[in-house]
Amino acid sequence: MGPLAAHIAAAAREAGVKETLSYQKHDEAGAALQRILQPGDTILLKGSRGMKMEKILEMLG
Repeated sequence: MGPLAAHIAAAAREAGVKETLSYQKHDEAGAALQRILQPGDTILLKGSRGMKMEKILEMLG
């Protein structure tokens, strides 16, 4: 997430990751996760404290 997310996602695809998603804003990421997560799924939200990734977690409930 954030201004470098698209670059990180592109590098991951080049390294063989089949699917990547990147977002500029917390609300975009949270809304996307709400759409695609299924019961029993596990996610890891990783970022610096400055990235405030907990905002996404709050959107998930």
